[in-house]
Amino acid sequence: MDPRQLILANLERARPFINMPDNIYQKLLKPERALDGRIVIPIDDGTDATFLYYRCQHNTW
Repeated sequence: MDPRQLILANLERARPFINMPDNIYQKLLKPERALDGRIVIPIDDGTDATFLYYRCQHNTW
């Protein structure tokens, strides 16, 4: 299961307990913007390590 699917499954399980309004739930299902990529960081031993990054923005209001 990818990270997004895991988050959505957790949100669905938590929803009955937190009384989340449907309009908020619908906004959280799909972000307004999503960025992902890779960043290379130099490590102390002289090698480079590559890391994946993700950023989701769910609302601008």
